[in-house]
Amino acid sequence: MWKSVLVGALLAIVLVVAASVGGYLYVRAAGGTADAQQQDRVVLIFESPAEDGATVAALVSVVAGDRMQDVSPDSTVTIEGTSRSKLSDAFVYGGGRAVVRALGTPENGGPTAYVAVPEAVWRAALEGTTSVKVTVPERVTVFDGSTLIAIPSGEQTLTASVAATLLRSLPYMGEQGRAKLRRELDSRLAKALVAASRGIEQIDTDLSDETLELWVENHLVTATARPVE
Repeated sequence: MWKSVLVGALLAIVLVVAASVGGYLYVRAAGGTADAQQQDRVVLIFESPAEDGATVAALVSVVAGDRMQDVSPDSTVTIEGTSRSKLSDAFVYGGGRAVVRALGTPENGGPTAYVAVPEAVWRAALEGTTSVKVTVPERVTVFDGSTLIAIPSGEQTLTASVAATLLRSLPYMGEQGRAKLRRELDSRLAKALVAASRGIEQIDTDLSDETLELWVENHLVTATARPVE
């Protein structure tokens, strides 16, 4: 009798352990799947102050798989709780998550994550840079609150101050030149972000730290090696 009881107890223990291991592996696999799905479509935002001082989404792109797709911050969208309708303004009403909501659900219905890069982070990434160039389509003049800054047309080195001026001036450029310059800025700032060794912890994102690192390594690096669509 005692032998039967002992065998039954041992069998029960084995079943509990097996169930626990199976549950752990299932949760781990499900978590891995969720992480992989989050990396498939990420809205990349570079923040910058608008003329009124509010921090907006100055550059918006969708990194889908290994491609970067530029999205105009001037796109007309619905922003919950406000009558404003520019995508860039959505950032004021909830940061990166509000921008994702304003963009809507993709056709495949998959999850969309966001990575919002503060101005201080992309400025730090560009500090001391002398090799990054962009082509400015037309002369721009921007008042930064204390100084009138002018940048001539043609090829320019993308320093932090030049990038800040160009981002403020984008809405006032001709549509064709504005779109081309915006794609260049998307690419250059994303590459600077990849190369940066500091400030990553200041990025606002709904990805976990581990998933953010994987996304940069597995997707953003490849996407920045290709032309922005």
